[in-house]
Amino acid sequence: MRTSLSLVAILCIAACGLPDDAEFRGAPPQPQQVTVAFPGVSTMSIRPPKEDDAPKGTELASYYKLAQNLATQMNGSSLQLLSVARVMVQLPATTRMGQSRTFGPYAPGGADPLTYRLVISKLGDAVFAYTLSARGPSVGMTESEYLTVLEGAVTQGESIGSGKGRMTVYFDNRRKLSSPSCEQGRIDFDFDSLGHPALLDITLSQSGSQNPQNRKCKQEPPRDGRFHAERSEDGSGSFIFDVRSDVHQGDASRPMLETVLLHSRWDQTGQGRADGKIADGEVTTDLRNAGQSERYVTFSQCWNEVGKTLYQVSEPESLRLIAKLGDEKLCVLPTAELPN
Repeated sequence: MRTSLSLVAILCIAACGLPDDAEFRGAPPQPQQVTVAFPGVSTMSIRPPKEDDAPKGTELASYYKLAQNLATQMNGSSLQLLSVARVMVQLPATTRMGQSRTFGPYAPGGADPLTYRLVISKLGDAVFAYTLSARGPSVGMTESEYLTVLEGAVTQGESIGSGKGRMTVYFDNRRKLSSPSCEQGRIDFDFDSLGHPALLDITLSQSGSQNPQNRKCKQEPPRDGRFHAERSEDGSGSFIFDVRSDVHQGDASRPMLETVLLHSRWDQTGQGRADGKIADGEVTTDLRNAGQSERYVTFSQCWNEVGKTLYQVSEPESLRLIAKLGDEKLCVLPTAELPN
């Protein structure tokens, strides 16, 4: 049975003096704790940056754009199911048993065909565990047919938005319940916002979007990976990740994918730089043909507050992988920091 609680019903329940569930409501993480605060990327919604977000006539720096796209993708993955849990805790709990609260069943409706149930347990002083389960739209499904789609635990700090914990998204289970879903695999988010800067580690386990049942999916193959992001109070931050990408885009004769390991950093205005390494694909062949002993090409690229390239260079320069441009003195962060 689907549950729909009106505002009138909620006010009535509150007025009747039933137990307050307030301490349980903070168990699901705050959005900013499990998202990457890259310039131009929302940490509150899954809306991707629009092409017209940048001033007209501005061509975004290529590695600014790459980091922005990946941050958008990771944020969408973290917020998609977390937003359901955060809506559910605003409703009164449907079951109260000791140090446990159950919210739901709850059906968002619209494009989401699933019905959800959220269970939050208090494990200790300011320590909570939570599990968001879902079931499909079929009539007559039993309790056992709920599948876990999101779970985690948190140790809350003294202020709102501070805490340390983990969150795991099970997209494979969601696809079992809604076969057209694009996302697949598992993603773990480990966060620590008790100190400064706030830290976030994202681990991908066969995460992708391949689904022949849905042509709208990006059809990205499943992959493993580990990313790290930091966010300071003043808005500056950093993002380290690796991605498979064709760095020779536009050249049909060089279609192979390379591995890009990228370290992006930015200040509170959004200005920043990317330092990275490129290996595999045609880059490996180019290095060998040039008689170079290096296994990868290094590069740096700096951008201004709207993402326009101020400086870029790659080494060895003889490969001309990235055309040298600008002056490194224009970079707000003057020193390169290559990822390990």
